Amino acid sequence: MIFSGVDMNLPTESNSQGSDSESDHDFLPPTSLPTIAPQKKRQPLQTPEPGGDRLAFDIETGDDGRLTVSEKVQRKRGELSSFFISTFFHTTLFIVLALWISPPETADPTIGLVAEFSIPEDELQPAIETSPVQFNTEAVAESPVENTSDATHDAPEEMAAAEIPTLVDSIEEQPSVDTVPTTEAPAPRRAFAPGGGLQGRDAESRARLAARFGGSPGSEQAVENGLRWIINHQCSDGAWRFRHHKSDCDGRCGNQGKQDAATAATGLALMSLLGAGYTHEKGPYQGEILRGLEYLNNNIRYLRYGGSLVSGRKQLYGHAIATTALAEAMAMTGDERYRKAVTEAHRYIINTQNPKNGGWKYEAQKAGDMSVTGWIVMALKACDNAGVATEAKDLKLARGFVESLAWDNGVRFGYQIRGNGEIEHADQSRKPALTAVGHLMRMYLHSLGDKSSLQAGCKLIAAVEPSDSDVYFNYYGSLVLHHAKSAQWEQWNPAVRDMLIRTQATRGHEAGSWHFDDTHGAVGGRLYTTAMAVMTLEVYYRFMPLYEFDVGSDTEDSE
Repeated sequence: MIFSGVDMNLPTESNSQGSDSESDHDFLPPTSLPTIAPQKKRQPLQTPEPGGDRLAFDIETGDDGRLTVSEKVQRKRGELSSFFISTFFHTTLFIVLALWISPPETADPTIGLVAEFSIPEDELQPAIETSPVQFNTEAVAESPVENTSDATHDAPEEMAAAEIPTLVDSIEEQPSVDTVPTTEAPAPRRAFAPGGGLQGRDAESRARLAARFGGSPGSEQAVENGLRWIINHQCSDGAWRFRHHKSDCDGRCGNQGKQDAATAATGLALMSLLGAGYTHEKGPYQGEILRGLEYLNNNIRYLRYGGSLVSGRKQLYGHAIATTALAEAMAMTGDERYRKAVTEAHRYIINTQNPKNGGWKYEAQKAGDMSVTGWIVMALKACDNAGVATEAKDLKLARGFVESLAWDNGVRFGYQIRGNGEIEHADQSRKPALTAVGHLMRMYLHSLGDKSSLQAGCKLIAAVEPSDSDVYFNYYGSLVLHHAKSAQWEQWNPAVRDMLIRTQATRGHEAGSWHFDDTHGAVGGRLYTTAMAVMTLEVYYRFMPLYEFDVGSDTEDSE
């Protein structure tokens, strides 16, 4: 056999004894052999007789004599030595050549094994626990935070205003009726207040309720313009971000937010769209809404204590808002694909409640504050509308927290409880937003008690008048006065409504949006301000009334 030009033939007389190559190898010295006739013949291999020499070789003999056994051994020893040495030499040469032409190792040379196996689906175990667990605050506070990686928009075409099916023309002044049907009959000692359903979010009900409670063609057109701006600032991954320059906007709008907080921004955008009755199954923005819902559904983190949708520095804000959006979409459409996310996001809320004072703050189980707790309770109400109930004991804790922040005979509410047990009041230079949140939470949590405090609270809110920049105060003030059917609503509503219509941007890429120089607006930017303004103008139909009474009456139908 020839390999790379090297003769690999086994040794013979001509190449193992007396050839020029013999001196190049470590062969045994040749032994003198008898003269062998030139004519040769092959003898069959002979088996030694018993007691004889047990070595047997295939040897060559001449016609005129035989070799002794010792001579045969000596001769074949030389031949075998040549064979083994030649084999060793060529094998070594082959290894050297193989190593020389092999590529250098670039990876860790550690030897390992890789195995692949599959488990039948019916044997798979669920990745999450389904029962509440006890855990330390430190462990929960280290839960993953939303990945706010950069994203770009794929530049969808903007819809012309004429292509958007608005309800402006269908709004007509209608005489008021005494009652609006709620989701179910009032029940005593119910964990959540009755009402507050989403039935007003269809075209017919939206027009009727807007006309009844003080909407106008101008306010409805402002809603549609705001929603179109929000749609045009969705990112390519389906999310919205407060730093909206990452969308197709590309810097054409000013006043972007200071952080991404993708789940919070996506939740707010979806809440404003859902509030108008638009879902992933009906309306002009079905594809965009579906992509937003799928972003939340795909980015929830299933942990042992629930599904986390936290984002931004103040984590539970994002979780509450995103949970509300998913739950409202599920309640409006019955789409079961979101049940797991809503159920686990709800469990996350329950397990992050402070077990002592009953409130919620930015991180899990921290002593609560009124602002975060307000968003959380609204998320729990949204889950309740979607069929994911909250146990009475958990809502009782939340009610206790809200009442712990009441002062001035229950008319005003503070921010949080200080370490010394005193109430930390809100900044007195600002509008009484936390007082509005506190009264709304009382209504949601079915803990009104003496209505005189609610009457006084509504008068206080209306007396300071709507803010020309604080959309947070305007949003909560509008919800309280609307749900309470306060006498001050007739004064409050046109002031807020007309201010928002007047201040909405009308030019360039900012057309349809809002931005005010405000503490909250500086952090959330134009997207936050626009979503809050839209939801304020949707107050007439976003939620059915929580109670079938007004604060001026002496009886409460739901108690």
